Amino acid sequence: MDLVSVINSFDLVDIVPRTLVLCDIDDTLLYSTEDENARAVYSRIYHHYFNATNLNYEAATKITDNLYYSKYPMRPTDAEGFERMLAKIRQTEGCELIFLTARNPSTVDFTAANFEQIGLNPEEHMIHFSDFMPKGQYTKSQIDLSPYKKVVFIDDVRENLQNMGMHIRNIPLDLYLFRLRK
Repeated sequence: MDLVSVINSFDLVDIVPRTLVLCDIDDTLLYSTEDENARAVYSRIYHHYFNATNLNYEAATKITDNLYYSKYPMRPTDAEGFERMLAKIRQTEGCELIFLTARNPSTVDFTAANFEQIGLNPEEHMIHFSDFMPKGQYTKSQIDLSPYKKVVFIDDVRENLQNMGMHIRNIPLDLYLFRLRK
């Protein structure tokens, strides 16, 4: 198993030429301002709109997410550090940033709105939605790593980092466990 570095700022991510940075979204790039009642609020809203939309999962989810996140908006975890890391990626030869989220592909509009909320243009960044597939397995099967000398993976869930370490073996891999500063 590759070593995991615990970080609370994107400034600590090592960028060298031909690095691919894979970055999680929820609780890594963004966090919700949820409180202890948040899940109950979401559940009540969802069940109401699930019934109101004649059991249409996608429609109910879209309405619920919009209402829920207007009450509990997403915020950047480390906006300044992320901007500096992004600048390093852009200035370093052969580097690229790809967002890798476990969100469902149906959340593409919601995800784009999250990016716009924090000043990121979603059109400038590739976003991969792994849905139920473990992130290491997804990366191995869906992302071409051949142009890169190193992969950096940043996530807030240790199991995702371990899964990446199990599946990505033919290229140097830096694993970063992101912990939100409170």
